[in-house]
Order: sequence, then structure tokens, then C-alpha cells
Amino acid sequence: MTFTVLALAIGAAIGLCAGGRPRNISAHPVRAWWLLIVGVALQAAGSRVGGGAAGTLGFLATYACLLAFAAKNRTLIGMGIIAVGLGANALVIGLNGGMPVRAEAVVAAHISDQQGLAGVAYGHRHHRERSRDRLRWLGDIIPLPELHQVLSFGDVVLAVGVADVMAHLLQPRRRRRHGLSGRGEAHDPVGEGSVGGGVGLDEEAAGQELDVLAPVPAVPTQGDEMGQLAVTGPAADRLG
Repeated sequence: MTFTVLALAIGAAIGLCAGGRPRNISAHPVRAWWLLIVGVALQAAGSRVGGGAAGTLGFLATYACLLAFAAKNRTLIGMGIIAVGLGANALVIGLNGGMPVRAEAVVAAHISDQQGLAGVAYGHRHHRERSRDRLRWLGDIIPLPELHQVLSFGDVVLAVGVADVMAHLLQPRRRRRHGLSGRGEAHDPVGEGSVGGGVGLDEEAAGQELDVLAPVPAVPTQGDEMGQLAVTGPAADRLG
């Protein structure tokens, strides 16, 4: 939990340094808040519930709520990263009936020394890494001495996602443009523009111009037996 709070703080700092403002958070649609609240409440309650199959199911229910929340808000930048971290933790807990913790990482994180490993209380959610545990590389194997914690791969990915989401929530919401009537786009109120194979408005206007223009008077030339050269309309303007 401490590492997650730290990730939130880092994300907020990055967002503010990038020009973000707290008031921009309300502009981003966050759906199904109740799933996040239920997931956090179940996680807090699960630390006080006994282990075994019931405890494992309780933790998996926690991750199910949090993953559902991530899915509901998948359009938020960074939420996909959060889902990967949650999924990695849920997978290793489900396979092993809890989160395996590597003893060497406990010592490196200054939680205990080598002699005191036997007396470390891992709680209901964690247990000391066993040889029969599967996907042990997804367990708690990353020591963080500064916080006296041992993290999993999923915890690190989750923290990156939390910081990413927080940083982008502080930025103004980018609204998507629909249709072709944006800047620099031609708008055809008739419905038959030059795009799509119909007769364009420019072509119709050109045809009308040719119809109404009077012929240009004949230009006399010296030494010309014909004496006159007929020059017509806009075509003369197109000659080099």
C-alpha cells in the first residue's frame, strides 16, 4: 500500500510539472467507482481474514473487482498497465494459494536478518517461497530497502500504471472530433460534393460562369489574311 501511495504522489508531481491542474480531474469520466471502493475494502478486510481456500478466494474477489474497474475505465491512459499488474498478482496468488515471498529478498529489504527468517510473520496473503510454488518469478522477489518492502513484478507494473493514470488525469481532457466539418475540411450542405464521385459545387459554378460570360471581342492582327482571332472566355486565361 505504501508503494502505491508513493506511485500516486509521483504521478501527481509529474502531472503538475507538465502543466496539469487538479481541476482537470473532474473532466475525465471515471466509471463504476463502486468497484474500486469494494475492491479496496475487500483487500483491507482480507488481511484480517484467515488463510486457506477461503482467504485465497477473498483475495481473488478483490482482484476481480479491481480488474473490472480497470476494464470499465480502459479508455483512461495508463489503465491498461494497471490491468497487467493486477492480472500478474492475481495469477500467482491463485496458483499458489497466496503470494510467495523470497527469503533472500526479505533480508535484502532489511525486514529481517538471516537468523530471524524463521520468525518472520508473512500474514494470510503471503508465505515464504516454496520449491513447489509455480511462477515464482511473479512472486515478491524485488527488495526495496528504502521502504522495507519486497515487491512483485505485478506490484512494479501496477505502480507505473497508477502514476501514469494520475499524471494524465491532471491534464485537460482531449475531445475527439467527429465528421469532416473540422478545421480545413470542406462542408457540402447539398450532400453531393466533389468527394464521392458526384458533381461538385465548383464544377457547377464553373459551368454557370461559362454560360454567362460574353465573348471577348476579336483581336486584329497585322498581315493576317483572316484579320481576326476569336478568343473565348476563361480558356484564354489558362494559356501560358
